[in-house]
Amino acid sequence: MPYIKQSIRNKLDPFIDELIYCLVGYDKYVEPGTLNYVLTRILSRTLSDHPSYGELSSIVGVLETMKLEFQRRIVSPYEDKKILENGDVY
Repeated sequence: MPYIKQSIRNKLDPFIDELIYCLVGYDKYVEPGTLNYVLTRILSRTLSDHPSYGELSSIVGVLETMKLEFQRRIVSPYEDKKILENGDVY
């Protein structure tokens, strides 16, 4: 769930914004391999020294829910727009 308290967002956002700027500048695009690298480093560095199955499973769950929310909020509206522009397939 990315909908965390504003106070936590306020602490994190300056660092996230700086990372985004380092990745893409003003182009608003990052190569998929670079994005994969950054996210992999973040996830792997937040693991304990000897992660348990539960810890690993929790991270996989976070990734899955991130994917689903990205699909719902970003990809689906994009696809709906393209249906209107180009016609439905179904």
